[in-house]
Amino acid sequence: MSNNERKALKLLKTAAQHLRKVLKMVEQRRYYLDIIHESQVVQKYLRMSDEEILSGHLKRCVKKILGGENKDQQFQEMLLIFKKGHR
Repeated sequence: MSNNERKALKLLKTAAQHLRKVLKMVEQRRYYLDIIHESQVVQKYLRMSDEEILSGHLKRCVKKILGGENKDQQFQEMLLIFKKGHR
């Protein structure tokens, strides 16, 4: 398992813990703003896991086909585009 996969798995497990908390909060009819806040935490961890998964893919696959001397810069630019669109 790659470092990116380990990070993504940890983030997904954290998201799952927070999601269970959201479910419990809804069942308990907790205050709506508290529920929404906790739901946003879940979404944040899911976005972060997506970024780790994509980063790992780009490092393994796409980086190989990028040309020129600026491979690392091109890689970072592609990742930044994804992150901006994913927010």
